[in-house]
Amino acid sequence: MLRVAVAEDEYYSREVLLKLLRELPIEIEICGAFETGKQLVEFMKTTKVDLVITDIRMPEMDGLEVAKYIAEHHPKTDVMIESGYMDFDYAKKAIVYGVKSYLTKPLKPDELREAMEAVREARERTEKSVEEQVNQLLLQTSCQYLTITDMIKDKELLQKFEAECEGNFETNSYRLFLLEGAGTSPEGVADEVCWEIREKLKRSPAFVFYFSLPDEIIIVYFSEPEKGRKDCITVDNIIKECALQRGIVLTGGCSQTCRGIDQLESAYKDCIYAINRRILEGEGCLYEYEKELNLSTLMTREAELALYESIVRCDYKQAALVVEKFFHHCEEEKVNIYSFYSGIMQIFLSISRAYYQKERLNEQEISGEYFLFSFRSDLYHYRTLEQLKDYIMGILKNTCEVQEANSDKHIIEEIKKYVRLNYQSEISLGELATHKYFMNSSYLSRLFKAETGMNFTKYLIQFRMNKAADLLLNTIFKVTEIAGYVGYNDTSYFIQTFKKYYGITPDQYRCGKDEG
Repeated sequence: MLRVAVAEDEYYSREVLLKLLRELPIEIEICGAFETGKQLVEFMKTTKVDLVITDIRMPEMDGLEVAKYIAEHHPKTDVMIESGYMDFDYAKKAIVYGVKSYLTKPLKPDELREAMEAVREARERTEKSVEEQVNQLLLQTSCQYLTITDMIKDKELLQKFEAECEGNFETNSYRLFLLEGAGTSPEGVADEVCWEIREKLKRSPAFVFYFSLPDEIIIVYFSEPEKGRKDCITVDNIIKECALQRGIVLTGGCSQTCRGIDQLESAYKDCIYAINRRILEGEGCLYEYEKELNLSTLMTREAELALYESIVRCDYKQAALVVEKFFHHCEEEKVNIYSFYSGIMQIFLSISRAYYQKERLNEQEISGEYFLFSFRSDLYHYRTLEQLKDYIMGILKNTCEVQEANSDKHIIEEIKKYVRLNYQSEISLGELATHKYFMNSSYLSRLFKAETGMNFTKYLIQFRMNKAADLLLNTIFKVTEIAGYVGYNDTSYFIQTFKKYYGITPDQYRCGKDEG
């Protein structure tokens, strides 16, 4: 709907113009009709106008003065000028002030309609361009402050992601590529690598995004399924070329062929499963997703029993020998990642059972036999076999030996890291103690407070509130969205918690800390 105002000092000319405007097959609202340019200017000080149609010759303030005023004070308002004669000098000045059309009297309905259509179409293009810029900015902000998993869960952001990929999800198959490693290099390198990859793929049906917090470059590569292998070779060559030029290590994972935006989360999961192969096969190349293969037994029943009994006896050296033998076997033999993960789970199962036995925890206390170490979340954060082995040895040592504050401080750093990666989820220190670190929960709680100066619940709230404050100041996300991003399903409870922590509401914080 175009809001139109008219300035014409001749009564009959003004009425003819208004009649012609009302008869146009365009949705318009005539919000004002004035005898002088000065009256129009006063009106525009308080009222929004999309288009002004003004005569050249008027008392008090002529049409060019009106056009100049509008150009300086209301640049989003379009202007048409009409006159009883054609004057080239007037036309030149009108162009300087951004006047869209110069119409001659008597007005012809077709000429007016064409001029109005041109204004309407131009405004629609501008609005669409602005909307696209806002969407692009919102998507860029999302990549800076959120993970791709967060984006997938947000319907509005997912639609913007789909639009950025130019609607290809509706018509084409695709493979998702996940590249990791650039963010571990000097500041700014990740963005530069992302730009380089985008440049190398600019003639391909591929779209490149960088999610900075998890250090992930995501490529959506659209092509026919039979070309998928060729696409993988292309991306693999780009990885190696960029890594060589930058002196960095880039490792990639590739999904199987997918179709539709609804398969994006599954494709991302494929990439995680694929890239985990770097633990066994090394970094610096692209790994393609492989469906779960036949599992081979890497931890025999005898080895599980020996590990269990060693932990129960608090014999760390013997337990460590069992685990060392497992890792040595994985290094020497060519094993697949699924069999490897299954063996890791057997190790954790032995540790957990021995821990429950030592602590004499009953079934109600342990709330079921499970442990917090997943293929998708936990395994993904280890890049080498040695890193993972060190982690497991630390858990093993902690379970076998007497827990002492001086030797267990590294666990607190592990917990802080776990919070950074999982703060959006429900987390309790008791669950981490029993099902991840296999420690007495009361002891871990005391140790955590001694090291951080606060209890775990307060630490988690502080972390979430700091994240929320960052999002409020640096993004245009709604408060309800931010609440979900930092782990609160109940927006009212989030606002209440935020106000208790900062003394003001999220909206007041966003507008300025001094308000409230």
